[in-house]
Amino acid sequence: MIHALRTTAVSRSPGRSGSMLVETIACCALLGVMFTTALPVLQWAGHQRQLAQQREVALQEVDNQLEHVASLAWEELTAEQTERLVLSPAALAQLPRARLVLTVDVAPEEPGAKRVHLELSWEPLPGQSARHVQLTTWAYRRKGSP
Repeated sequence: MIHALRTTAVSRSPGRSGSMLVETIACCALLGVMFTTALPVLQWAGHQRQLAQQREVALQEVDNQLEHVASLAWEELTAEQTERLVLSPAALAQLPRARLVLTVDVAPEEPGAKRVHLELSWEPLPGQSARHVQLTTWAYRRKGSP
């Protein structure tokens, strides 16, 4: 018995020809739009993380410097003595164009007290406004000292 070979033609509907190509192009276009909008957001997030890290380093540095200054004897706690303060290498590496300013003021209403103010400023990028971190403490003359 001989069977006749039957060929079946793949039926194509007239409206679907080339639709796969159009869908692929549309998908690529949507992915391109997503990436172009996501990239600036990711860059912004990275920049904000870097600024937060710089602020944390600056706060730690100011805290350490102020603790050192507060440990000085009453007589040594002068603006001239504290001009010798230098930033740590870690702070210098992470805070571009960092500047440390320390002021020591004797309180006129309280002669046994000195106000110690420490400010650290740096410029994250050239042309951007400077960032500041500042702390203030009071140092009191110990009883029994001149």
